[in-house]
Amino acid sequence: MKTINKIFTACGLLSCMSVSLPAVAEAGEGWIGLAGSELKRAVEADCRPTGYVTEALWENGVWEILRRTDSDAGGKGYIDRFSGLPLGFAPSLSEGPPEAVPVNVVDMSWWQPESGVQHGVVHDLYNIFLSQSETKVWKAAYPPGTVAEYQFANGLWSAGYGFIDGQRRMLWNPPAGYEGDVARVMMYMLTVYRDGLITFGGQGGAYASREYYPGISAGALRQLLAWHRADPVDEIEHRRNAEFAKWQGNINPFVEYPALAEFLWGEKCGLPFDGDGHSGSQGGSTSERVPLKPSYNLTDSKIHLYHPAVPDGAVWYVDGRLVSGSYIEPSDAGAGAHELRFEADGVIGKVLIEIRQ
Repeated sequence: MKTINKIFTACGLLSCMSVSLPAVAEAGEGWIGLAGSELKRAVEADCRPTGYVTEALWENGVWEILRRTDSDAGGKGYIDRFSGLPLGFAPSLSEGPPEAVPVNVVDMSWWQPESGVQHGVVHDLYNIFLSQSETKVWKAAYPPGTVAEYQFANGLWSAGYGFIDGQRRMLWNPPAGYEGDVARVMMYMLTVYRDGLITFGGQGGAYASREYYPGISAGALRQLLAWHRADPVDEIEHRRNAEFAKWQGNINPFVEYPALAEFLWGEKCGLPFDGDGHSGSQGGSTSERVPLKPSYNLTDSKIHLYHPAVPDGAVWYVDGRLVSGSYIEPSDAGAGAHELRFEADGVIGKVLIEIRQ
């Protein structure tokens, strides 16, 4: 059985491995009351990756991680969102799949080479979809948008000319049914990787604004928000958030908190963030399942035994005692430090919390 020791403390987040659980609840709660550029800076600070997976092969490599998140329902291969056909799996962990290639949603050429950001852009798991080499050629480094003059189309996605802010540009139109997925990746990448972003010229200049806030051009925002609203967060995105959090120590906040996009750029722009709209990476609203955090008060009503990076259906023990339900009450556990252990899918780990008087 694989052992992962994950530890929360009242002083912060610690880990016995090179990867760690992100403090999802702490991040979301820390944004409450913030608006505009302050909210954007807080999201950027809290949602940066703490590490990257750079090895492609073996159990902890990119191909195996993506197999857990981006496999088709029949288990025949990786999901190719750009063709609708399953891509084959590699015959062993020591080999790469014969058909699939990683495709970055946002190309590294949008950032200055001297910024040192390009490495993260390429390896960030949230920025990777799998497809065939033809997709990578046609997509190139172009920005996403609505294509009006087709240069390539296969019935699911297209590449060709369209307009952003009145300028005719080469664009790629995301695959049907995944427009929202692409929008939330774009919002994440342009928020978390602000340093070194080329805001004038090049392909990224169509999307990135010179000002830190809003940080995305008006025309690009209209397109991204339209896709975000029309195509809500789906199960694939939930799986990716839950799995990638284990390896990078961060979430895509626009998947975990879909309403965040509205507070930053949309219908609630300028209003203080209220924490509403938490999607829950494994289902359930924020009123039903609030992710674990380092500390609680005795007067709190519940401590939900849930975190996006812990597999759903985990068996939990509190100070060695098996818990039959999905939560515990602070008053039952009592004030002090407590060890919450979990077992699920061949993984065991623990979370330390403190309950205050």
